[in-house]
Amino acid sequence: MKFTLSLFILFFLSNTVFAQETLEKRSSSIYFEGFGNNLYYGLFYDTRFNQSSKGFGGTIGFGAFQRVSNEASWGPNGNNFSLKSINSNYYSTTLMLNYLWGKGPHCLEVGAGAVFYTARNFGYGFVRGDEDQFSSVFGTMSMMYRLHLPKSIFLRLGWTPFFGMANDGFVFIPYQFGFGVGYAFQ
Repeated sequence: MKFTLSLFILFFLSNTVFAQETLEKRSSSIYFEGFGNNLYYGLFYDTRFNQSSKGFGGTIGFGAFQRVSNEASWGPNGNNFSLKSINSNYYSTTLMLNYLWGKGPHCLEVGAGAVFYTARNFGYGFVRGDEDQFSSVFGTMSMMYRLHLPKSIFLRLGWTPFFGMANDGFVFIPYQFGFGVGYAFQ
């Protein structure tokens, strides 16, 4: 967690330091995304590396999700029924490089990066196992449509596949899509 917090501070401060060197500031944004590059949902900070609202940039995002599931079991004689509640906690940090291009309020975003993923009390889904904790790094890509609305609000919608190593070997999840809403600022 210290590593991801340090990365976020460095990422945010680099935007501030470079913006003071010139009169024009680069474009940045903060947005909430459902599904997408954080698997469930997350909060993201995005910035351009040049003094523009388009071109190369980077994104850092954080996500957390909790799922409560119930596990039913019967006693040895079939007469004692018990119901046990299991809390599964998921945490992720996403780091991506991306490129935006387009005209007016319409943009195409293409990007690639990594998701640092931790799950506790994990036991279902595309990664199976009996471990109490699972940690991994997954690759992710994005091909998103961005629509910039008046008052600096923008919407994102697109394809965000995942790939990487899980307990059962290599996993590729091509059917992941994301949507987001955010605020762009200079």
